[in-house]
Amino acid sequence: MVPTVANMAIDYANAYQLALLRSEVTGQPVHPEGGPGDAETRITLPDGTAPYFDPGRAVLTDPEGNEFRILLAEAERASLPPVSA
Repeated sequence: MVPTVANMAIDYANAYQLALLRSEVTGQPVHPEGGPGDAETRITLPDGTAPYFDPGRAVLTDPEGNEFRILLAEAERASLPPVSA
C-alpha cells in the first residue's frame, strides 16, 4: 500500500482565523462545523487534502522539534472499536 496525504495538522493559536486566511488563499470554504473560538477546524482542497488547524495538540516531534501527528485512514478508523467515555 502506498501512503497518501489525507490531511495536514497545522499548529496555530487561533485555528479559525488561520482557516479563514487559508480559505481566502485557496478559494475553498472553511468546514461548516468550524466557527470562531473553536479549538479546531479545517478546509478541504479540491484534491481531497484537508489542512487541519488546531491550537497545539500535535503529539509527535521530528528531530528538529517540528510537531506532527499521524492519523489513520478512514477505513482503518472504521475498523476500530468505539471509544467509551
